[in-house]
Amino acid sequence: MRVSWALSGVGGIEGVLREAGLCERAGLAGVWYCDYQAPFSGTLELFVVLSQLAARTKECFIGSLVTDVLRRRPIVIAHAFATLSYLAPGRVVLGLGARGGLSQAPYGIPLSNLTSRLREGIEVVRELWRADPEAPAEYRGEYYRLGGRALPSSLPVEYRYT
Repeated sequence: MRVSWALSGVGGIEGVLREAGLCERAGLAGVWYCDYQAPFSGTLELFVVLSQLAARTKECFIGSLVTDVLRRRPIVIAHAFATLSYLAPGRVVLGLGARGGLSQAPYGIPLSNLTSRLREGIEVVRELWRADPEAPAEYRGEYYRLGGRALPSSLPVEYRYT
């Protein structure tokens, strides 16, 4: 069994980094930072926090708990996590979901067709990560599209589907 920890966010970025350091020294498998709160609700921005965690930890995985494909465009998610994978090879975990907490309704994000929008968001991220110069990413769905032939990431993305 592997044990991981959801970081509290108490104490700002220094508190998060201190908490992650304690988790790593205790031998936990990884740490998670939440991405399901409304923007400007007092939580720190996920991509900024994960980049700091990538720089300050050496062995534990770092992951998102749970990144929302309704609020964040899948192409942005794919690019951010490809970059994080470069900063922390083999240690980045992307948790994807749709409709978490209060992160959509107050901002006018529709809550319809959640399952199909999540499915398409996952497909777009996978398509971008699988692409290479010989086979650029292409996707045409009901909610998301990769216009033409999207260029692949030149970053070394490692991924597993679970």
